[in-house]
Amino acid sequence: NELDTPCPEVLSMGGAEVMGYMKRVSKSIRTRDLDLSRMRLSLYPHELRTITMVTNLNLSSNKLLEIDPVIAKMTQLTALNLESNALLSLPMAIGDCMKMTYMNLSSNRISSLPETLEHLTGLTLLRIEHNRMKRLPNFLKAMMKLQELSLNNNELVDVGADVKMSDSFVIEPSEEEYRKMVKMMALSQTELQDKILDAVSPVLTTLRLDNNMLLKWGRWMANATSLTTLTIDNNKISMFPSATTSLVNLKILSTRSNRITQLPLNIGTLTALLALYLDHNKIDLLPLSLATLTQLKKLTLAHNLILGKWTFFPISRMCNLEELRLTGNKLDIPPQGVARLPYLKHFDWRPVADELDD
Repeated sequence: NELDTPCPEVLSMGGAEVMGYMKRVSKSIRTRDLDLSRMRLSLYPHELRTITMVTNLNLSSNKLLEIDPVIAKMTQLTALNLESNALLSLPMAIGDCMKMTYMNLSSNRISSLPETLEHLTGLTLLRIEHNRMKRLPNFLKAMMKLQELSLNNNELVDVGADVKMSDSFVIEPSEEEYRKMVKMMALSQTELQDKILDAVSPVLTTLRLDNNMLLKWGRWMANATSLTTLTIDNNKISMFPSATTSLVNLKILSTRSNRITQLPLNIGTLTALLALYLDHNKIDLLPLSLATLTQLKKLTLAHNLILGKWTFFPISRMCNLEELRLTGNKLDIPPQGVARLPYLKHFDWRPVADELDD
């Protein structure tokens, strides 16, 4: 019986750990929940060839180099956690686990994902943080129930002319790239743009793209009106696309540590915003429409290039502000009206010169 004879790798752990391993495996037959995290496994456990009714499989924090295609037999699997291993790829067979709603692939070495993931149309949460992804796969457009997508700390850059149009919804291609892709795919520019817009799940609520190498973003936004959280910290973005203002349900927007020079003039249309993080950019002026965001509770603009004349900005209209960060700008005095903000708890405005004195 395979359950009585673990693989040599497990046997080498010693009596106590072997017993713990076997208890976890045996328990899963009853509970359908198998947790083999932190077992120092480098090989896919052969016990999983016979345990096929598992719904929740946790293999995180091991040393796995690959996942056996036999995982396809787990047709009832709804949650798969492979975080913190040494995976370079996933087997094509993973697409047979069509009941999957949660997948965590963070902290591996994955640079691409199998196209068969398009069969996992029920996924609601997908984490691919801390990997080596350079472009997004086209299966994302099939995940119409995806609510949270996290791609922090990858190598996302831009969409190339040699990539299918659906391979990325994060980047806004240049006009030259558009012309090349139109020629390659024999599509009109309108049709091509539609394909970009189709690549976003209309129910996506959370998108995290921090710590990549993105230069542009935006064409996908028209279809992302359900987004409530968008973070793109620490990239190389220089401007907000006008489509930003279509994200009418956005509550948290963070673009810290980029190269942004100005905000959209009609940013005031984002009336649901509760937190806006813009630190470490190159913003010198703020549009007056920003003052109409009366629900905003956190506004951070530290280390930008905001000039002294911004002291006349009608900040008092933002009556629900609890946090205002202006450190490291070119302000001689704080904005007028700060003292009239009834809920303000955290405020700083020290200019660059004062920081240097410290």
